[in-house]
Parts: sequence; structure tokens; C-alpha cells
Amino acid sequence: PDDLGNAVTFNGSSDFAVGGTSKSQFNFMHNQSGLFTIVFWMKYLGTISEEYILDTVFTEGTQVGFYVRTRATDGLQFRVVRGVDATRVIVLTTTANFIPDKDEWHMYTLTYDYSGSSPQATIKRDNDNAETATITSDAASNANATYAMQIARRDNGNGGAAFGNFQACEWSIWNEILDDDTIAELYNS
Repeated sequence: PDDLGNAVTFNGSSDFAVGGTSKSQFNFMHNQSGLFTIVFWMKYLGTISEEYILDTVFTEGTQVGFYVRTRATDGLQFRVVRGVDATRVIVLTTTANFIPDKDEWHMYTLTYDYSGSSPQATIKRDNDNAETATITSDAASNANATYAMQIARRDNGNGGAAFGNFQACEWSIWNEILDDDTIAELYNS
């Protein structure tokens, strides 16, 4: 990816990053004690379609992990998959007004708490407009993720991939749920 001072551009066709090399490093993001907050700033550059922001799987049928992607019809989508019969632990798809704006920066916050009270997943844009989901009746998997976490890329398992076309900065991942005051402080800083 190209370095833009404090931001990185992913070109939608070949640029991506890998968050470590271990398939177990980010298991806290999909297992039965799953608990995390992700915060990042993003300016979308693509034509709104299915593009991947974060990903540890390429198919939902037999693989374990999670992904965050854009979708032309929905906005942002966050899923935790468990590697059994294409069933999902969480499916959170935002409304169309969450489709990332081209030409404008927004802060996105995702939270997930597998064992918490409802809702167990949220997506916020600019510390506002929270959209939520609760887990399905399908149990999470404690197995390792299928892939190490990739940013701006989803491997299709056959040597090809789908990429993301966006600029991003100030990525952070915590294995806890940040409170509203902390998220507001991140947004306002």
C-alpha cells in the first residue's frame, strides 16, 4: 500500500496488508469468548460493491473466522462464521445510509461480545447512528481462523482475491468493549 503520511491507500486491485502471520492471533474475534472493539477511519474510494476491509475466511461453508466488507445494497456488513454448513454466529448488515461516503473520512467502530447481553454486535459511524445485532442460535467455534487477518483483501482459496479500494488510518483493535466515553474521545481527537 502507498503511505500517505498518516493514512494508507488500498487500490482495490492488488494492495493489501496482513495483520500478523498466526491463524490463532485473532481468535478472540470469533471464538466462544469473543470480545473486541475495532476502530478505524476510512475514506472509501471504490464504486460501492462487495469489497473487503478485514477478513480471516474466504468461504462461510467450511471455514472459521470473521469479515467486514462493503456491499452495494446494504452498506457495511460484519459476520462471524463458524465453519459449519455456512451458518453464522453473527450477521450485522447496516442500512444503506452506512454505505461509506466517497471523498469523506468517517470513523467506524465495531464491537462484538459473544457472551454479553443483547445486542452483542454494533457498528457506529462517527460515534453515532449505532446499528446492532444479536448472535444467532449457532455456537461460535474455538478453532483457529482459516487465514491470518487480511486488510483490504479476501483470498478466494484458488490463488485469486477480492480487494478493497479505500484509504484508512488510525486502526486499533482491543480485546475488550470500549465504553462510550472512550469511543467519543477517540472520535473527537
